[in-house]
Amino acid sequence: MDAQLTGRSLPMRGDETTSAIITAEDRALYELARERMEHDDGRRYTMDEAFGEHYRPADDGFDPEFE
Repeated sequence: MDAQLTGRSLPMRGDETTSAIITAEDRALYELARERMEHDDGRRYTMDEAFGEHYRPADDGFDPEFE
């Protein structure tokens, strides 16, 4: 898994700057998300369509106050 610099300086506090390091997979997911946002047709996906048929969310122990 190769990491690369994005080539962008990100603003920080004061006059500090930093660069973000992302993987090729992260970049591909980012580009896919941008493409979907720019060409949104209003379709809403089911859990199976969005995460795959065999996806099961992990139980993180969070107990909401209400639903």
